[in-house]
Amino acid sequence: MTSLTRKAPSHAFTDRQQFFAGVGVDGDPLHVHKAHRFRGMSGLPVFIDNGGFNLQDVASDIARYRTHLSDIFAKLSDWPTG
Repeated sequence: MTSLTRKAPSHAFTDRQQFFAGVGVDGDPLHVHKAHRFRGMSGLPVFIDNGGFNLQDVASDIARYRTHLSDIFAKLSDWPTG
């Protein structure tokens, strides 16, 4: 699971004309995903906060992050163990 804080608007990751050239939010930490996959791990959804340094709506950002974590842990609880 990767959590990112970037001072870039969301479209900077999805628009091919922007800096990240349309790679999406998973494209920025791609090297991390690839290193984990090499070791046999699978990826979980990325959480990205695009305005974290502005501190404009921290309560909303925290609520989104909690929802993100709840969704992930709900899915993980269905995974077989052992």
